[in-house]
Amino acid sequence: MRSSVFVPVAALCAASLAGCGSSASKEEAVAAWGATQVALAKAASAAAQSSGLSATERPLTVSASNVSCGGGGTLGVTGSYETGGTGSYSFDLGVTFDGCVETGLTMTGDINYATDYQLGSNYTLSSATITMTGSVDYSGQIDASCDFDVTISGNATSWSISGSICGIDVKEAGISYYGG
Repeated sequence: MRSSVFVPVAALCAASLAGCGSSASKEEAVAAWGATQVALAKAASAAAQSSGLSATERPLTVSASNVSCGGGGTLGVTGSYETGGTGSYSFDLGVTFDGCVETGLTMTGDINYATDYQLGSNYTLSSATITMTGSVDYSGQIDASCDFDVTISGNATSWSISGSICGIDVKEAGISYYGG
């Protein structure tokens, strides 16, 4: 089974991969990845809204609690947003899932992820690195405790992914990442 996910550059900080303990199958790892992507997009949006990205002081502290998930439950996000000069940005966020339900999966646990990216001329993505660590318990369509240990890197035309999902190598699980 092969899974691909498209994430716009504007939501780059929301990009992530779910990693699971070794008891999960490849199919369960892919299901966990999909649900986590949906929830983390909401977390990133809530963080951006809470930070007042137009503020001049840096780093900006971000905090949003009780963000509603699509199927029930909530998530919270804390962290910071930093600009390092023209076109250089980073997010360092922690997300706590509290019975957050997306795509039929209930998630409970914590994920820490960091995103560093550089924009070139005409706001073209020059480079990006996304790292993710943490642990989430999933129930519903699957029942698994999942650890995250993933790195995504790329630019406007090419992306690579490494690490593990549910103790399974991301490439073995058939998970791809496409920024855009």
